[in-house]
Amino acid sequence: MLPYGFTATLKANVNTRNSDYYKYENAVIGDARGTVSEDGSISGRNGALAKTLYTYKNWTLQEQLRWNMTYNDRHNIEVLLGHENYSYRYDYTYTSKTNEAFPNRYALSNFSEMASISGYKTRYRTESYLARVQYGYDNRYNIEASFRRDGSSRFAKESRWGNFGSLGANWVFSNEEFMKKYRWLNQGKLRASWGQVGNDSGSGYYAYYGLYGSWTQNSKPAYVVSQNPARDLHWETGESWGAAVEGRLFNRLNLSVEYFDKRNKDLIFSVYAPSSAGGTSTGSSTSTTDRNIGTISNRGWEISADFDIVKSKDWTVSVSANLTTTKNLSLIHI
Repeated sequence: MLPYGFTATLKANVNTRNSDYYKYENAVIGDARGTVSEDGSISGRNGALAKTLYTYKNWTLQEQLRWNMTYNDRHNIEVLLGHENYSYRYDYTYTSKTNEAFPNRYALSNFSEMASISGYKTRYRTESYLARVQYGYDNRYNIEASFRRDGSSRFAKESRWGNFGSLGANWVFSNEEFMKKYRWLNQGKLRASWGQVGNDSGSGYYAYYGLYGSWTQNSKPAYVVSQNPARDLHWETGESWGAAVEGRLFNRLNLSVEYFDKRNKDLIFSVYAPSSAGGTSTGSSTSTTDRNIGTISNRGWEISADFDIVKSKDWTVSVSANLTTTKNLSLIHI
């Protein structure tokens, strides 16, 4: 606890996991069996051993600074400043060999022929800055505003950062002096809000790079385009706003009526690239490009109520109902 109502918080979290396992196939029966010909030579895989190794690690570091003040028992202000780092690392290696020298020996050195070897690394990082201000007056009026700036390594440097904000307010009108005479109203609130949130998980880890995959054609090795670069790819944005009135009547009935509008825009989809755009095809695989081309909107009304049929000191029997109307709109813009 710091002076003048300030509070500082530091949180750190680290997760790590390693896996190292083998898969052995004997030379007597199964897919890796060997066949001895009349001249004594052995054909087939004659036993196989595969080793898979992966290392996974992620960490999160979060710093927050809060300031809270109450003035004259009516005004309450809270300010939050925050910063967060997230890092994800994944390393994968796969090796397999065939033609064993001795049975039931689970070491790669016991096998003489290399069958397959592959591996890759994945790196992913995000960084976020957050600011939020809350103000409340006399348990009647409350307002909150926030802003955050998020950066993701999934996007190119020129489109890596996204800005997202929110604004909300509510009025507890049942606490107004002129409402005291309505004893049947136990609690009444009018609220409205608007907010945005970013999402980057719809894209690959390296969507802004041109990627290549290995291929063999007529026994000749080659590399072909598997992904065209998307340097203008940016954050998906989830945006919602709504307004509602809610309250408790006669100390038995809870009622809420809300209008909502939730939409996700700039949705990320993988688009197949034709040959005219530099696309290539290998068997059933066709090169793609990630693009922001989708919008989904859901809006409508939601009415909910619950009523205490029996209410006593020891137990309560209630019945509830909910009604929602929704209109959905989906758009793809290319």
